[in-house]
Amino acid sequence: MKNNILKLTFFGDSICVGQGVSIYRDWITRIAESLDSYVRGKGFDVLVKNSSVSGRTARQVLEDMPYHIQSSGVDLLVIQFGLNDCNIGRLIKKFHESA
Repeated sequence: MKNNILKLTFFGDSICVGQGVSIYRDWITRIAESLDSYVRGKGFDVLVKNSSVSGRTARQVLEDMPYHIQSSGVDLLVIQFGLNDCNIGRLIKKFHESA
């Protein structure tokens, strides 16, 4: 924690972004609001960052990690991804069926 600011970063796919949910009401925004209320007056702040992108696969997450995570530095990292990798095979199969 630097300058009394705890950096909390969420990193993943649509699990962290949310689908069909306002960016003002997704679960990460709610966590940020709750943490802000909790730490108020305790001598430090919490900076919540959501570096998630819907549709991202495990490979894309690993490729993006140096830029989004390592370059900015974090104190606490929450990683959630993985199901988009399952969809890739279905898309390839559908592509071959339609060709």
